[in-house]
Amino acid sequence: MRHSPERGFTLVELMIALSIAAVLVTVVLVGAGRFFVENSDAIRAAQSAGLAAPRIVERHNFFAGRRGCTSGDAAAFTVTGSDGHGEPAEATVCCGTWFQGCVVR
Repeated sequence: MRHSPERGFTLVELMIALSIAAVLVTVVLVGAGRFFVENSDAIRAAQSAGLAAPRIVERHNFFAGRRGCTSGDAAAFTVTGSDGHGEPAEATVCCGTWFQGCVVR
């Protein structure tokens, strides 16, 4: 009498598949968060720091940490405008993902 092999997955196989899926979803969501940072957030942050008539010159979605921001920031913006005395000024605005907001550095 032959014993037929059981069909299906073991609990260990299912746990491994679910953990791989969870890691992939996390990587995709963190990467997608970098693209949801709005230019208007950077403009508002520059205005609140005292930069008059700010305009975005550059936007960097990758390696923001190498552009004066922390490694946890999603995007780095280079913003130009004028300071309180009417002199030209340039600032780097670092924005985090979704709920972290923007900081002028």
